[in-house]
Amino acid sequence: MSRFMNPVAGFAALLCLLGTVNLAPMAAQGPGSRQPDVADWRLFHRNNDAYWAQMVAASTGSNFSASDVRNIRLAAGIADDEADDPIMNLDGRGMRPDQYLLLTAKRVGCVKAAVYERGMRQFKELWSSDELADEGDICQQPGCPAPQVSIVEKHTISVRMYFRSVSGNPICDQLKTTTYEPKRNTFEKQDQRTGTSMCWVGYDAGLSAALWQAAGPDKTLAIVQVFPTVAAHPDRYALALAREGERLRIVRMEWPEKGSPYVGDLSKASASDCYSRLSSVPIQATELEVPQVKAVELATALSGIDLRADRCVRNGESQCARFFDGRTFHVEVRGHVPVNVFDLENEKGYVSENPKLSEWIYQLLDESKLAKEAAAN
Repeated sequence: MSRFMNPVAGFAALLCLLGTVNLAPMAAQGPGSRQPDVADWRLFHRNNDAYWAQMVAASTGSNFSASDVRNIRLAAGIADDEADDPIMNLDGRGMRPDQYLLLTAKRVGCVKAAVYERGMRQFKELWSSDELADEGDICQQPGCPAPQVSIVEKHTISVRMYFRSVSGNPICDQLKTTTYEPKRNTFEKQDQRTGTSMCWVGYDAGLSAALWQAAGPDKTLAIVQVFPTVAAHPDRYALALAREGERLRIVRMEWPEKGSPYVGDLSKASASDCYSRLSSVPIQATELEVPQVKAVELATALSGIDLRADRCVRNGESQCARFFDGRTFHVEVRGHVPVNVFDLENEKGYVSENPKLSEWIYQLLDESKLAKEAAAN
């Protein structure tokens, strides 16, 4: 079964998996820094208008056309020949009739939210915000999850931003939630609260710290975590490319995730709790006998890759593809922002968030597989 879905036929299943009406992009990255390779931007926007019209119509059960999307897009200042793909989401679920929430990428890591309402002849903007009152722009803080914009009860819009309670904290242990509720013909700030980040924010950061420590933080060039498919649920593993003197080595790292006291019941744990527990998880590191010439080739190839990534996998028309299952890779290269990419090795017609990096990952996996098989024989 394909891991990707038709946006209309698969929308009901997608909603069940998501559980909430979350308007953050369902993709590997937050707002991306790499734009898709598009030859004709007018054609792209025309096709993209049709794509978002299908998504809105399927999710709301309303008659929503590509011309409606174009109307909103133009009102948002995105021209027909705009050499950019800023639309991250467009949705009417949970909104008042004929009102739609548009989420766009303002710049790398920053977003803008706006509400449009259908008028007699065209859509008009009721409200927009790319910054929180007295808090600055709605931007992803360094090393933190991307801002999340969602529609909650009573047509209220919620904006969540993650941050560190103190400078130097290894995780973004705090989140600020700002809500806007409809008032006459606009939306007004209703509430702003600061709370503790959930476990998942500290979980991955803690595991990453444990992996770097096990691989040798002063010697490691890169670590690739391999996340299995949701359907398979096997334990994850990671591969590290490290330098020891003049020699390069590849290390496979494994850790207990099932039945381990470190990753037991975390349902009520905070981000700080999960970071503490996962950063202490025992890592089993095994050096793989990869030919030195191959290890050098991998290191040389990695140094020449532009590590910026698009925010999503793209289909043949350069539109963001929605997914519901599939293997993914989390890549951390020393001195660079981590990158998430989907495994598209057996998928045709899709473009990775970073095609050259994906190709490099497959080469690393191939060499590691050969070494592991040789050791077993």
